[in-house]
Amino acid sequence: MLIAQAEGAANCVTTFKLKENNKFVERSICFGVSEIKGYYKIKNDTVFFYDVQLSKSEREYFKYAIIKSSNYQNGNKLGSLVRHKANNDTLPRQTNDNY
Repeated sequence: MLIAQAEGAANCVTTFKLKENNKFVERSICFGVSEIKGYYKIKNDTVFFYDVQLSKSEREYFKYAIIKSSNYQNGNKLGSLVRHKANNDTLPRQTNDNY
């Protein structure tokens, strides 16, 4: 299982989990709770998302993510997960990975 987290403004937290059964869950807590679920497939360092069930406030989800390993280990943080909505995405979203 891979778990990634990101903290935003106002102590908002997003937790992203890739489960062993090829399912993923993203839970965001920020003035309420939202949850997005779906499936994933990994090819090399890329995670592809499909059959995504969006929360009521979402209109689209990321198409894929790149797993980037860190050159050093900082506690249990081993790298980052950079998610993209499209191939030409210039502002991907990054989270810290905990394996």
